[in-house]
Amino acid sequence: MHISVHIERTGGTSLVAEFEEIYGAEKILIYSTLTKKLVRLSDIPVSPASESLSKVKAFIERTAILSFFYRIYLSVVDNINGVVPWIELDEIPDDAAVIKGHFRPDLFAELIPSSFTSVVLREPLTRMISQYRHWKRAGGDMGFRVEIPYDPEMTFEEYAFREELANFQTRALGMMKVDEFDLVGITSNLDKFVARLKGLPLQENFEATQVNYIGHEADYEELGITPQIIEKFKEFNAEDYENYQKAVEMGG
Repeated sequence: MHISVHIERTGGTSLVAEFEEIYGAEKILIYSTLTKKLVRLSDIPVSPASESLSKVKAFIERTAILSFFYRIYLSVVDNINGVVPWIELDEIPDDAAVIKGHFRPDLFAELIPSSFTSVVLREPLTRMISQYRHWKRAGGDMGFRVEIPYDPEMTFEEYAFREELANFQTRALGMMKVDEFDLVGITSNLDKFVARLKGLPLQENFEATQVNYIGHEADYEELGITPQIIEKFKEFNAEDYENYQKAVEMGG
């Protein structure tokens, strides 16, 4: 069993697309932080890895339509929760090949004592910017491990330095250390991570699937990020930076 720990905003949707190719949608179990249960990817009406869905989101980015899009999406999620065939954690089907989602590996430590574990880390400040922008676009959290009440006036600095978000990636590792995972990657080199997962030679021309991209990337000035804030952020997330460096050194 492959246990794929997905830290928010680290290329997880692209990995779902790769998992579909490797395992098949019916053998992929997605963990929901809302229900605390699992669901087969094949039982989700629209795959989160849909390239068409990603293109639509990119096209309407930075418009009022995007917030409306997310509200419709949440409404659909609420409506299907009662009809989707959810799977209890202690009833994992024998034909499942991978479990992916926003959870700590400890969650399945006793249920699946022997497993292949993987995780992808991202440069901490870049990841936090991505999370903040997603939170702003969606008008709140959408199934993240930590729910932050939506406030349209909250600045990046106010959001990023909330105590519950400190060392966000390290907390996702639970009781495991980063070098205890079987496969570790970094978002900026996802091609290499996927190639290693597939057992392919590390060829320069290999490219992993890219979905859920956003065309506009906010710059530091736009978000009010000064050199002083960057230094403070690194101190506030010292463990995340230490683990990210380890991931880089491990060949991520």
